[in-house]
Amino acid sequence: MDQGGAARRAAGERGLGGLWIDVGPGDPGDFFFPIYFNGRSPDVPGPARRTISASALRSHGCSFDQIKVVGLPDPKAQVDPKLELSRERARHVAEALKAAGLPDPVFQLSPYGEAGANLPSTLTPRRRVDVYVRFMR
Repeated sequence: MDQGGAARRAAGERGLGGLWIDVGPGDPGDFFFPIYFNGRSPDVPGPARRTISASALRSHGCSFDQIKVVGLPDPKAQVDPKLELSRERARHVAEALKAAGLPDPVFQLSPYGEAGANLPSTLTPRRRVDVYVRFMR
């Protein structure tokens, strides 16, 4: 069995919350996975790092269209001070993706676009973000 299949099974068995679609060799299929942060920590938790690593293994040799992180602002952009924790989390997610060998992501604060974003307060930052992986066709 291929290593990607083993990574998909391992991620599923650990309950890491990814959407893994089994398809034939050479066409990995687009997928996503969530990342849940602990409390007010900006650090990418261990289970999410393992999911990122499994995603990189699964995607090895594929041409990416885009990796999009929905739920966090662009870490390089100037943002409202309320979003400082979210911006720090975005930086950590980008670093974890890069460390796994995945391309730089684009960030989108809200799934409804920036105009539809309800900015979280400093007391209730979003704890979940979704990472979408799209491949060239």
